[in-house]
Amino acid sequence: MSTIVAESKLQDEEIFFSTDFLSRCAVGENCVTVATTVQVFTGVDANPAAILSGAPTITNNVAQQKIVGGVPGVVYLLTFAARSSVNAVYLNQMKIAVLTSPALNP
Repeated sequence: MSTIVAESKLQDEEIFFSTDFLSRCAVGENCVTVATTVQVFTGVDANPAAILSGAPTITNNVAQQKIVGGVPGVVYLLTFAARSSVNAVYLNQMKIAVLTSPALNP
């Protein structure tokens, strides 16, 4: 399993986070399905799953999940589980910190 520390996100941002399974797959093997889960790594959030928006996708062994909201000061642990064309399961994890959004109006 691979764990990376991703960019922080502002609470008001909606960002797609992605992880690459290419190095985990054998030649000719492709990841065909993916699922994501999230839990609190540090801090307090009674409903961490609320940061997941929609279903994850996987294309060319790169999984992607849209992340929204979150509680400022909380670090979340996002887990991507991918199933490959040879029925192997690979896990990648990502730590995502949520920061307070400044009062900006684009």
